[in-house]
Amino acid sequence: MELELSNDEATMLREFIDFASNIAKERGVVGWKLDDVANMMGIQILAINKGGNFSVALWVEFLKITKKFLPLDFSMKYHDLSEFMNAYPNFENRSSVEKENLFKTANWMNM
Repeated sequence: MELELSNDEATMLREFIDFASNIAKERGVVGWKLDDVANMMGIQILAINKGGNFSVALWVEFLKITKKFLPLDFSMKYHDLSEFMNAYPNFENRSSVEKENLFKTANWMNM
């Protein structure tokens, strides 16, 4: 699925990808935040429509770059699904697919 972006947004997204990739190469990705990387570029995240295509595209590219440059020895907060479920017992009645997605999201968002 490709998101529809204006020409300006598409240009800014390409610039963001280049900029963020360079930052990731130089400094690594552990502890970095989309807000910080975007602000270094002059993109004000709070001024962007959170449900808009450009916001979604920024997040997708940020996570792709994070995955690409994540150190192999990086330890996630929750090492397995049972550890996650012990921390969040209120998710017990969710489907196995949803539990797995919540587990992965919790680890991604904790970086």
